[in-house]
Amino acid sequence: MKMLCWAEKQPAEYTLERIAASVEKEICLPVNWTNDIHEKLEYIISRLATNQYTEFAKQLILKYLVRSLSNRAIFDTCVQTSLVTPIDNPVFIVGLPRSGTTFLLNLLSCDERFRSLKIKESQIPFRREGLSLDRFARQRDRAAFQYFKALDTAFPQLAAIHKYSENYACEDNFLLDLDLFAEPLVNLGGFTKSRDRFSKSRAVSALNVYKKSLCLLGLGATQRWLLKNPLHYGYIEELSLCFPDAVFIVLKRDREATLNSFITMKLLSERMVKREPSVTGIIAEAQETVNWFEERFENSRNVLTSHNSVVVEFDELRTDYMSILARIYNKLGLEFGTDLQTSISQNPAFISKNQKSSIRLSRQLNSILSP
Repeated sequence: MKMLCWAEKQPAEYTLERIAASVEKEICLPVNWTNDIHEKLEYIISRLATNQYTEFAKQLILKYLVRSLSNRAIFDTCVQTSLVTPIDNPVFIVGLPRSGTTFLLNLLSCDERFRSLKIKESQIPFRREGLSLDRFARQRDRAAFQYFKALDTAFPQLAAIHKYSENYACEDNFLLDLDLFAEPLVNLGGFTKSRDRFSKSRAVSALNVYKKSLCLLGLGATQRWLLKNPLHYGYIEELSLCFPDAVFIVLKRDREATLNSFITMKLLSERMVKREPSVTGIIAEAQETVNWFEERFENSRNVLTSHNSVVVEFDELRTDYMSILARIYNKLGLEFGTDLQTSISQNPAFISKNQKSSIRLSRQLNSILSP
């Protein structure tokens, strides 16, 4: 399965028919979307029809949509033909960006008792019927490489983050997007206008699709799912409804550091929007975004108890991650043996790179914002 490409100067067409034809060409299967998917697609297309976004942004969104909808079409076929096993006691690592969630995710992923989503399977998580395992593996690896290469080309400031081994764990964006829940426009300047569309019932509906996808990917395995996505921080209540036996590891960091991450993303997304960059406006948008996530988190505190959650401070994780891991394993009721501790401590490359990338991005941002 190859990534679809459009020339930078070629205006893209944004219609349901064009998108459906692209998806069918991508997966060699007919598509038959639900009314809910149609509604969300029409909303996205209506936004693309405005003069707000650059042609680069529109083509990027179209590629993202084709990938998400291709995955959804294959997923719908797999659900009909495969057994779906329940998920027991998943672990969600939640926190705002740059709060240490990726760091902790990859530390815990050293433990074979956990199942996390790997970079190499993040773009094409499901195998369509009739496709051999070898060919599927090659397509999936190529898609992941092309996706991160395109991302790094579009956003050079983020390139260092993606130069990890293919075995490193990553976010589950394309699983959430099976229901077009985390709409691409959210990260392209439309967050404040789009977020109110995510009602509780819509969120639960999307997360139920997400849950089924995890059941398919974990089929036959005895491992415990370990999941991480920045969006989860704002939807803990809905996650607890879909995963009543879930455990939440909540990472907290000072507001300024997490705010810097949102400002960085806003700065990078300026290439997507037809407007003059305004540092003041970007900071205000980032603050509003952080406020929204924090408000959502505070409103969900009633579902977080001493039995199903543990709070981790970023500075403690950075300076003494072994003690933090011991506390987490105690909460999960798992042994944190010496062999596992040795395995984790022998992974300094990722630990060092994660910390250096965080520091580097913060310095870049500060140089941009300094008068």
